[in-house]
Amino acid sequence: MREEVTSFIEAYVKDASHLRKPLVGFADCTSPMFPGLKTTVMPGHLMPGHLMPAEILSDPTVVISYFLFFAVST
Repeated sequence: MREEVTSFIEAYVKDASHLRKPLVGFADCTSPMFPGLKTTVMPGHLMPGHLMPAEILSDPTVVISYFLFFAVST
């Protein structure tokens, strides 16, 4: 599934000449690193279980993050 998600994101930006290949990452929702975001980023930073209404996704297990790099124009 990781390969499918990564391929989908890469294909989505492939034809955008101003973007380079994205960085895609996956993390366990229960990672002890997430609560640290409240200190590092801001006290009101949402945790993985709070990002989507329970009616849509009641028990998330993975956080998918991606970063889009802008191409350097010459």
